[in-house]
Order: sequence, then structure tokens, then C-alpha cells
Amino acid sequence: MLLDIILTGVFGIAVAYAYVFVKNITDHE
Repeated sequence: MLLDIILTGVFGIAVAYAYVFVKNITDHE
């Protein structure tokens, strides 16, 4: 279903942003 693909894509992008956000915080220490 198209909706499943869209939700999966949005979830993947959110996880990617969260990973980069956390990685940037740990790099600043």
C-alpha cells in the first residue's frame, strides 16, 4: 500500500535525523 511506503519513509527520515542529532551532541563533548 502506498500509505505504508510513505509512513516507512517518514519514519526512516525521523530516525536518521535523530541519529545525526544525537551524534552531534556526543561529538561536542
